[in-house]
Amino acid sequence: MNYDRINPELAQSLKNNPWLEIPYATLLENNPQQIRNLEASLAEQEATPKLPEGLAVENIFIPGLTTADPLVRLRIYKEKGSTNKPVLLYFHGGGFIFGNPEQSDELFYHLVLDSGYTVVSVAYRLAPESPFPAAIEDGYAALLWLANHGEEIGIDPQKIIVGGRSAGGALATALTHMARDNKGPQIHFQILSYPVTDYSCSTPSMLEFTDSPIWDYSSAKSSWKLYLEDHNLPVSPYASPLSAKDFSNLPPAFIMACELDPLRDEAIDYAQKLMQAAVAVELLVIPGAIHVFDVFPSSLSDQYYQTQLRILSSIFK
Repeated sequence: MNYDRINPELAQSLKNNPWLEIPYATLLENNPQQIRNLEASLAEQEATPKLPEGLAVENIFIPGLTTADPLVRLRIYKEKGSTNKPVLLYFHGGGFIFGNPEQSDELFYHLVLDSGYTVVSVAYRLAPESPFPAAIEDGYAALLWLANHGEEIGIDPQKIIVGGRSAGGALATALTHMARDNKGPQIHFQILSYPVTDYSCSTPSMLEFTDSPIWDYSSAKSSWKLYLEDHNLPVSPYASPLSAKDFSNLPPAFIMACELDPLRDEAIDYAQKLMQAAVAVELLVIPGAIHVFDVFPSSLSDQYYQTQLRILSSIFK
């Protein structure tokens, strides 16, 4: 891609960044588990973010969706002694193959204190060891647990929203379909950052960005192959939300897309599907931004953080 299109300050932040040296596309094709090892190694070399005063972080394990499923780990970020808080049920990114809740520790340390929300991040099962529908089943188990036991961690079970980035965005929005179809629990809002929504990898932006940083067409194709495994066509909307036939009666949404991201157009397409079904949507496309731009220091990242705070503060007013 033409790197001159990237926001200059963001481009400077990307220079010599070791995370960009991970060959995601090649490893997804040949050795996907190695990505986890490389990311863990890089994370160990970075300074551990300091836990702020007044914040508590704990990991709990809840039952899976069925008795045959393993326990699901939830990482909870909350103000000490908090009660009756709205909760963001969150799904990390990683192409359905890698990533973990801890990668967003620093973000949620600030977000909880600045927003007044409790955050519950799901350590869902990963492909290829656990392909679809394992991850979304873990997500639904987490939603059910919050609705039935949320008071145990100081949240209001009537004030649940969902969110996620990239593949986590796919899980968050697929969960809204599953909750609607099962007549609960109620989800009040969805916050989606550059979400994966379309298994076909056929949008103009996907076909344009075949050599973009972090994530490109080849990465997307390989991750879907690993996630869906032998899943038959048509693909379930609980895997690929844009495959749904019915977009009505879903929660209002805030959807962010990046101009220079192969996922750009499927995020926009999903927003349009919601709007056409009379679901309220705010869509933001950030110029000069690449996939996962907001994990790199820049004014774009700072501005997007403030945007998320604005959205969170508006939901239950």
